[in-house]
Amino acid sequence: IPRVTGVQTCALPICKLAPVLQTHYPEEYQGVVGEVLYRTEQLYLQSRPQSGEESWLVQLPGHLQACSSLVSSLPSPPSSLLSSMERLAVLLLDQFPSLPSQYQHRAALALLSTLSLGEDEHSLGPGLVEQAVIRSCSHPAPGVAGEQEADTVTVRSYSGLWTGLLAGGQGERVYSLLVQTVVDIVDRLDLGTEQEVEGLSGNAEGLGKMVDGLLIETASLLRAIA
Repeated sequence: IPRVTGVQTCALPICKLAPVLQTHYPEEYQGVVGEVLYRTEQLYLQSRPQSGEESWLVQLPGHLQACSSLVSSLPSPPSSLLSSMERLAVLLLDQFPSLPSQYQHRAALALLSTLSLGEDEHSLGPGLVEQAVIRSCSHPAPGVAGEQEADTVTVRSYSGLWTGLLAGGQGERVYSLLVQTVVDIVDRLDLGTEQEVEGLSGNAEGLGKMVDGLLIETASLLRAIA
């Protein structure tokens, strides 16, 4: 079994060796996969530069896809590895608008490979699509030219993400998850009770405005990727 010395130098080679290692050294192989993900999380979630150095961001999609291939090669990936993959995927969703356009399609492919991980209640698909919707709709709709700064992140900043997800081999599944996610978010908003909600009055009228805003932003997202 090769010793893990760094994400960049070991993740892709291990992907190529995965069939042999999985067949002859199943327990050791799972340990190697776990160590690769641990070091990947260290690189991107703990020690990544806060400013200036941006090469880590353009490398993230490739590393996420490589890690996804490793995890998918396991017969029954443990929840700890799935959680690691989810955290890395959410980081990529957060940073998607900052990716240069030439890397956005690769990022969408990496996220598609991550969406397919897990089965039944352990599937990462529903949770990651929900995170993608929340992050997309947390930004304003595109404004009239001149009314927003050129570098303002809007719903349209995520159009490359959704175009890539919906145009891929899992497009129909992603679309179903997208629709179900919006329905679930609306259902979780209790319009019949009064409660304190940050930024709102806490009454039914305030929550109604929240629903309207969510639907408006989702419609803007769908128009942007149409």
